[in-house]
Amino acid sequence: MNSLIRPLLVSCFALLMILVAIPGVSQPPAPPAGKVWIKIPAMSDEFDANSPDTEKWRVFDKGDSWDRTSAFDKRIHEVVHDPKTNNYFLTMNPMWYYEDEQFTKGDRTYLFAGGGMDTRALATYGYFEVRLKASNFPMGSGVFMNSRKTSSDICDEKYHTELDIIENMSYDGPGANTTGFNFHQNVNSHAKPFKSEGGNCVSLPYESTKSGVKSQPLEGPLDFNTVGMWWKNANEAEFYLNGRAFGTITPTRNFNLPMPVIIVMETYTWGSDENNAGNPKPEAYMFEDEFRTKEQRAVTYDWVRSWQLVDVDASVFNDQNNAIAFHQPEAPTYAGDQLDKTLIYSLAKEARVTTELLRESGKSFFRSSAKVPAGVHSYHVNETFYESFEAGKTYVMIARLEDEGEVLSTDTLRFTPEEEPLENKVFGDMLPTRLEPTSTGYAVQVRYEADGPMEISGEIRDPNNKWLGAATSEPVSGRGVVTLNLPVNSPTTPGAGYYFKAHIRPVGSNWQQAVHAISNAPFTVAEPIKPHMLVTNAEVELVEDIPVVSVTFEYGSEEDVDISLTLTDENYEPKAEKLREERLGARTLTRSIFADSALATGENYQVIVKMTSQQSQEVYADTLSDISIVNPNQPTDVLAVPKSQALSVYPTPAHDQVNVRLLEPMFASMQEVRVYDLAGNALAVPVKLDAAKHTVQLGVSPLPGGVYVVQITSAAGQARTRMVVK
Repeated sequence: MNSLIRPLLVSCFALLMILVAIPGVSQPPAPPAGKVWIKIPAMSDEFDANSPDTEKWRVFDKGDSWDRTSAFDKRIHEVVHDPKTNNYFLTMNPMWYYEDEQFTKGDRTYLFAGGGMDTRALATYGYFEVRLKASNFPMGSGVFMNSRKTSSDICDEKYHTELDIIENMSYDGPGANTTGFNFHQNVNSHAKPFKSEGGNCVSLPYESTKSGVKSQPLEGPLDFNTVGMWWKNANEAEFYLNGRAFGTITPTRNFNLPMPVIIVMETYTWGSDENNAGNPKPEAYMFEDEFRTKEQRAVTYDWVRSWQLVDVDASVFNDQNNAIAFHQPEAPTYAGDQLDKTLIYSLAKEARVTTELLRESGKSFFRSSAKVPAGVHSYHVNETFYESFEAGKTYVMIARLEDEGEVLSTDTLRFTPEEEPLENKVFGDMLPTRLEPTSTGYAVQVRYEADGPMEISGEIRDPNNKWLGAATSEPVSGRGVVTLNLPVNSPTTPGAGYYFKAHIRPVGSNWQQAVHAISNAPFTVAEPIKPHMLVTNAEVELVEDIPVVSVTFEYGSEEDVDISLTLTDENYEPKAEKLREERLGARTLTRSIFADSALATGENYQVIVKMTSQQSQEVYADTLSDISIVNPNQPTDVLAVPKSQALSVYPTPAHDQVNVRLLEPMFASMQEVRVYDLAGNALAVPVKLDAAKHTVQLGVSPLPGGVYVVQITSAAGQARTRMVVK
């Protein structure tokens, strides 16, 4: 979700900003007297077009995969924009690995991936809340916190702590499990022992408890829900669903370690049900849109919000008094295009918070207003402007509580921006993801930030962790990008598993004195990919007289691509079509396309496969001709008119009813309606006729989710089509 207010942007910073009214945002539970909830910015994210923010989040990748059947892969994250609300969502969409992408870690070979990320900042106690839409796919949607640190320097007392805010399955397709925490918010606590250090430490038992708290059914299992947890102290965590508290867990040990917020899409390791546990998902149907659309497969996150309690003067800020004040007014404001301030207020009844920015001359250039609830709350102002606040100049910010024009309380803050202090660190956003084989070396760019003279060094290692080469920059300072020219001591050979590491360190020191380091994910050394498309084979199989064409093709691209597969007759009339997204690389794939109905016997069908690069929009295509369809059960001409004109099916996917609309002559001479599953079994479903609309109405609510065949027989011929039931 976007920031609280995205101001109207103007070409001149000095112009008055128009009043912007926004709806109030969700609030944490009522705080104790003398306390107020303050948002933790480093652990909160409304998500935007540039998400995920890697300064705020550590995004999991293959090396972070833990003992589940799904790997973690950073490529599954995608931002989705809703143009109606101008809202942004972060999605995680499961990914089946191509054969050349599969990898082994420990004893497990990963065939597919989910994803996850955790906040770089940690907190001890607070209120943590996430709005998400669970995946309608056989993988789990989760939010939790885990300490990943020890609770004591005494080896016999070391343990991890974990609080699960939601563990969920919301898959309702074929084979779905309706028990356990399917369609529920499952909560839990775990005390996890560290592994014994050289056999000298006692391994504490793994302990879990729900303290009798029952999983809560989601109010809209396939819609957005807000899940939260008030971690009150070392012995108490209260859980929430859509603002309603439903239970408190008392962990088995003291839970007093700082923890990040973690959001994931993963498999679970208990149970044996293919669709609801941790077994590999069959590529044959689970990653096809006919099974679940991309939107259905995704876990969708709207926002993550974290809050901490701070002390306030209860005699000023209480439910009966109207008061407003800046929180930490002495906190520095940095020069730049962003303004980040927090207000504390109390109201006896609902009113408005109005904020106004003025230059030192008193000229107003920005104003915003928002309706806020009664009680003791904080209000976060986070704005981005075209022009920058200049260091050394003074600005004035006025905050007011207003009720229909009456000012109930006001506070004023004068601030002088200063230059933001630099940190000594390097960034991984420019590190290589693939390199060409070479015998001389590589030029690698590294982005950095340095508060004084520092050196940037880098090294490259092969898949066996063998050191290949290194380089160090001249002294640098400030913010910038440095190019490291790394010679290699032996020619690199094509393969996966190479990696690069960058360090920043004081001038003249060695890598052991580095103050910050970062590594990229393992990358591949390979020759550049020549874009191409070649169709090599097409095989036709009849499923209940409907052709299924398995097309084998070779493609290569340096970009992700859209690939369309089309079966046409000799006149290039499309008879079956499919559009797929495929990832960059060079590989041979086999993909299937389905005709919508039985096709006339013939030998002059052809398959056209077209590849379009998603960024450059370059197009490569190939055609395979003289494909035969032989169907002894069908006449040469199935219908006098094409199926696309004979009937239409809607909605698809459907929940309760499918409508099959026919041409009037076909409806009038209709003799039989049958429904089959893809194995060819005839199924009994309720059938109603709507003569006015020439429509057959099929009651499909008893059918499990999946793909079915509808066959209409009439004097005009026979037509078949597919329908998808959710």
